[in-house]
Amino acid sequence: MKRLAILAMVLLLMYVGSLYRQLTSPSISAAAAFLPAATTDAVNHTESQSLPASASDICFVSASVGMQGRLRAYRFTAPVSDLHSHAMTELAAFGSNWSQPNATPFIRSNVKSPFDAEYLAFLKKSFDADASWLAAPLNTKGTIYNFDANLNDVPRRPTIFVDETNGVLYFVVTD
Repeated sequence: MKRLAILAMVLLLMYVGSLYRQLTSPSISAAAAFLPAATTDAVNHTESQSLPASASDICFVSASVGMQGRLRAYRFTAPVSDLHSHAMTELAAFGSNWSQPNATPFIRSNVKSPFDAEYLAFLKKSFDADASWLAAPLNTKGTIYNFDANLNDVPRRPTIFVDETNGVLYFVVTD
């Protein structure tokens, strides 16, 4: 009877350990390399389920860590007018997808990328996701589209940076 109790305890501990690993180990889906054109996987990482026909050099990642949070990010190059148009499409899709009709987007021009080295380190630590491709070249200026007047990352709401110098759109939403 004592052996049975010990066996039951060992099995219980193994089960608890398995649950802990599931809740704390990230599940990551990412592009293995920059994609030359839109793929179904790339499009599925967008809020609007679309990318401009001109999109190229696409990279994306999605990660979730049990109940601790989720990350969805992507970037692509295109003509600047297509980037701004896509940013507005994504914000509109966010509003309809998540029933956020009162979510007012803030648009700020001539600002630096919000995705600095500290933010990328946060993503790596929190989600074990390599999103180094989110780093815009130093001193790059562009336009930020998000839902916070202070340009902070707001959980469950996207932040989009359009690098107007290099023609790149960066999208991040965390939970």
